[in-house]
Amino acid sequence: MARPAGCRAGQVADAGFERGCKVVLSAERGPAMRILTEIPDEDIQKLDAIAAKGKKSRAATIRDAVKLYLVQNSEDRSWIERGAGYWKGRDDIGDAIEYQRAMREDRRPYDDI
Repeated sequence: MARPAGCRAGQVADAGFERGCKVVLSAERGPAMRILTEIPDEDIQKLDAIAAKGKKSRAATIRDAVKLYLVQNSEDRSWIERGAGYWKGRDDIGDAIEYQRAMREDRRPYDDI
């Protein structure tokens, strides 16, 4: 099957997807699942720009996006416990409330607003 205009190597045209390409992704390392997905041309162009900016392949950029999506939508909140008290016991850092008050001294009081 000849590759239609707008589709690159590794892409297959989809007659049901107007001027779009189905992109076949595969992992570069380790066991992974191959995914066949339909992405509109406009999104592919944006994705390519992001990939080029990061000097990564399109597939690597998509893998990064999937990882980020999974982290952002995870129920795992263990990062809170890991970060709690991180600066506890440091003498070189003053009281945060005093610092905030000092930073706000030059502002108008809320009564004047």
